Amino acid sequence: MNRTFNIILRTTFLVNTKLNKIIF
Repeated sequence: MNRTFNIILRTTFLVNTKLNKIIF
């Protein structure tokens, strides 16, 4: 369970950075 949560956090973080780069 902890592993999956970690992966989800990682993917969300990556997606957020990509979106931020696209927006800014």
